[in-house]
Amino acid sequence: MSEDNPPIPLRAGPLTLAFDRGELRWIRLGDREVLHGVYAAVRTPEWATVPAVLEDLQVEAEDDRFVVSFRARHRQEPLWFEWEGRLTGSADGRVRFEMDGVARSTFLRNRIGLCVLHPVEECAGAACAVETADGTSTGEAFPRLVSPHQPFLGVRAMRHEVRPGVEAEVRFEGEVFETEDQRNWSDASFKTYSTPLALPLPVEVQEGERIRQSVTLTLRGPVGSPSKGAARGWLSDEVVEVAVEDDVVRPWPRLGLGLGASPIPPTTADRLRDLAPSHLRVDLEVSAGGWREALGRAAGVAHACGTGLEVAAFVTAERAAGELTELAEGARSTDAPVDAWLVFDAGTRTTTPRLVERARDALGAGAPAPPLGGGSDAFFAELNRERAAAADLELVSVSVNPQVHAFDDATMVENTTSLRWIAETIRGFSGDVPLALSPVTLLPRPATDPRQRTFFGAGWTMGLVAAAVAAGFTRLTLFEVQGPGGVMENGRLLPVGQILAELAALAGSSPDARVLRAEPDDRSRCLTLAVQAGRLRRVYVFNATRRPLDVIVTGLPSEAWRRDLRSGATAVAGASRVPEEATGQRLTAAEGRHALRVGGHGIVALDAEVAGS
Repeated sequence: MSEDNPPIPLRAGPLTLAFDRGELRWIRLGDREVLHGVYAAVRTPEWATVPAVLEDLQVEAEDDRFVVSFRARHRQEPLWFEWEGRLTGSADGRVRFEMDGVARSTFLRNRIGLCVLHPVEECAGAACAVETADGTSTGEAFPRLVSPHQPFLGVRAMRHEVRPGVEAEVRFEGEVFETEDQRNWSDASFKTYSTPLALPLPVEVQEGERIRQSVTLTLRGPVGSPSKGAARGWLSDEVVEVAVEDDVVRPWPRLGLGLGASPIPPTTADRLRDLAPSHLRVDLEVSAGGWREALGRAAGVAHACGTGLEVAAFVTAERAAGELTELAEGARSTDAPVDAWLVFDAGTRTTTPRLVERARDALGAGAPAPPLGGGSDAFFAELNRERAAAADLELVSVSVNPQVHAFDDATMVENTTSLRWIAETIRGFSGDVPLALSPVTLLPRPATDPRQRTFFGAGWTMGLVAAAVAAGFTRLTLFEVQGPGGVMENGRLLPVGQILAELAALAGSSPDARVLRAEPDDRSRCLTLAVQAGRLRRVYVFNATRRPLDVIVTGLPSEAWRRDLRSGATAVAGASRVPEEATGQRLTAAEGRHALRVGGHGIVALDAEVAGS
């Protein structure tokens, strides 16, 4: 999705959907999402996605049907694959995606074919019937918690209920398909794809080889007449409502930053104090040289900022005991203010039971020693498939980013909802161990995203904090201090750094700062964060789209103050009241229903003074 090529709204009888750069997205029956997307994927032997260049695009759209055709070219030496797409929707709610392609060179691939995304919110835990390649049909269910392995294999067709009396059937042709739980990679979807992962990979594709596949969605049952107006979702123009509630309250989380590999200059260290990080993460490859110097530099910055260090130690399995003993000695000799240990195998980037045992002997654990943590420094999938060590840790940590499989704004926003499923799954095998996200990045490391420097990145971070706290994560390590993946540049705070500094000031203004429930009724277009600090109640609203967004906020007194963060205005840190001159436009609203118009990628803060807090 881009500003130059926005999604094209389509209809297929009672269904609303969109065409977005070769994909069908947000297929809905009224307010129920039937499928999250259908698209063609071309993946290299390293699982890199080769994007498509579209040509000869033609869209014929009527009130209740459509035909879309185009040619797609994927080229990344030595890979060269082209295909023709024909996408159709009919008045009875039938949608079909056909791909007919040919290899223009001989190359290796891990995947070429169609993928279907099933929405987690509607499908998790829901019953479905799976027809397999041998023609048998079995009753199944989408997993409620995150499944470590593929829940459905050998898929030819799937059926699940969309609403009482109405089923959606998805039929696959041209390959053998299977389903995986993409929440393992912090995506908010299940994915049915080909080729089965049990088959040898990569596969050689010969020049001239044809690949034809299709996916057909059919509705079964009385669907009624087409709905009027746009359904809720990314393309909707309906007002978003945000209700601030007092019934679910979470303590303010520990928010830290990564130090990165580059030394922190004095000007940056001075500015870092404004962010008041609860900890600074330093990554140490203990089996390699230079880690003692890196630990010493990190200890100096932490002391200067008055904070602790989250030490992420990567050791070799064969020499773990000795390397961890050296690390403990190095921490003592540099006077490192260790706040928490995260210990990982340098090869797998995960924590094993044997490694936990070695770390406990070398580093200590429990009060007064820093907590011993670990889990996965790769993806949640690795921890979910090797759960044994989690119960022995004092802190379970996973790294997350919102762009493993797709890279547009909408996907990044939608994927924040995966955190509650990840947290609930971890609790199922680790009990009540504290949970951490470390680190949070916009892309898998070491890649960086230019949106890191924008107000979209700042708004996404605000929403990520809210989603993580609601899920039960109590400790977050966000990005790095400086550099392409940082929150500041040359000592100047970027938008994401500005909002983190404001949150630090807000949380520091009251010893009982806490996060309130404030979920928008359409989380695809809007992210929110509500904070109570003393008598000050602040609600942040982020418009994740590029279009103006109308929002109604309830749960505040009739008098409040609006401030647009993009204007550069700053709040008064530590204020127990809400002075008008400090926070901007004064608003009054009957029954506390505050109506806002938020510009594209804008962030608005609403402040109010509440009694008895």
